[in-house]
Amino acid sequence: MQLLKSELFMGGRQENSVTSLYGSHLQQDGWRDHSAMQNTFSQIKLNFQTSVNSDLMLIFREFYSPLSKDPGALTNAEVQANPRQASPRNVQYNAGEEIRQEEMGVRFRQRPSAGKEFSVTAHMLHRDFQNRQAFFDGGQVQLDRWVGGLMVQFVNDHTLFNRPNRFLAGVDYGVQNDDRQRFNNRFGMRGALNLSQIERVQSVGPFLRNEWNMADKLDLVIGGRWDWLNYQVKDAFKTDGNQSGSRTVSQASGSAGLVYHLTEQQQIYTHVASVFEAPTTTELLNNPAGRGGFNPNLNAQTSLSNELGFRGNTAGFQYDTAVFFIRTWDEITPFELPSSPGRAFFRNAGQSRRIGVETRLATPEWKGLRGEVSYTYSDFEFEKYVVNDANLRGNIFPGIPTHRWEGLVRYSHPFGFFGQIHVHRVGEFYVNDVNTATNPAYNLGAKLWLAGN
Repeated sequence: MQLLKSELFMGGRQENSVTSLYGSHLQQDGWRDHSAMQNTFSQIKLNFQTSVNSDLMLIFREFYSPLSKDPGALTNAEVQANPRQASPRNVQYNAGEEIRQEEMGVRFRQRPSAGKEFSVTAHMLHRDFQNRQAFFDGGQVQLDRWVGGLMVQFVNDHTLFNRPNRFLAGVDYGVQNDDRQRFNNRFGMRGALNLSQIERVQSVGPFLRNEWNMADKLDLVIGGRWDWLNYQVKDAFKTDGNQSGSRTVSQASGSAGLVYHLTEQQQIYTHVASVFEAPTTTELLNNPAGRGGFNPNLNAQTSLSNELGFRGNTAGFQYDTAVFFIRTWDEITPFELPSSPGRAFFRNAGQSRRIGVETRLATPEWKGLRGEVSYTYSDFEFEKYVVNDANLRGNIFPGIPTHRWEGLVRYSHPFGFFGQIHVHRVGEFYVNDVNTATNPAYNLGAKLWLAGN
């Protein structure tokens, strides 16, 4: 596998402004057949001090990926014969995608008085996306997406019962408009149109957070949020009937946590949160019935998360270990249909639970060298899940390895050149909900590249 990555960074400072420019180009042939890819990313960031108590930030980004081939999944027999090969269907249908995306953001902050800050953030995104999937019926997608958002936030640092307190409140609004078309995939060539629809999602989310130093070494953090989302679809391809419609979902969520400061550099923390996760447009609009419109059987998932952790910094060594337990209801789970291999549809599992450990250690920099290691343990299983009269209670989540290790060593030269070795070890994992097949453990890396600033 050949990989080449180049990066460029430039920056400058004037009396009341800071400018930075970043660009990167990545291309690789891929370890497997039919897995070549390349992309280019650029960003301009501008910061202005508009007054003694206010500042303005502007960001412009562009991402372009003209080539990203998809080798697809292999059967066990195909892996044993040649693990580097691509799925024959993916080669036959020339599976892959192309993306061009532009993004702009602006943030204005004002500090009207000591301890108070008001900010307004707005962003806009445009994405032109095309792909080819490894099946005929609707196997090519053309998507033109526009996204906009606005967030207003107020922060107030004050005292509560003679102890330091920070209160934060705000609201965000977002809108996403997709012009989606599907065409038949004639072995990599575009065929007849079989879906055309306009999809719009609007969301409103007021939120608040309070951080109170209730004792010399103890902080209490609480927060809450209410989410409202409205999905609309306007069917422009009515040969199979009019699939236009709308759906609205909404729910409140909250969190509470404690942080105990053992020293100035070491903390023990615990956190409990309820989480509301609405379906994305991709999940909601990939209708297994084979028509446009929404999947009427897919609902939002909700979770209750519990976390206990320890983090710190000693002599430049940064470390963090967390243990978590998450119970989820109506888990949104992907699946495939035999008629559309490689295309993901989604359904709700009844109930699931996740138990895991995440740990990380990073070294201080020494003569341009620094290192980092991390480990993740995951025990994720379904507690209530019935598919086609088969009870999958106790089955392990597919695609999630029990063990995952990661290591990194990086060298940075004062002139801006750097080298990096990045190694992953991914443990064995199941590849389906019924746990009848596994993907063996594998290594990724080492990866090494040099670049100049």
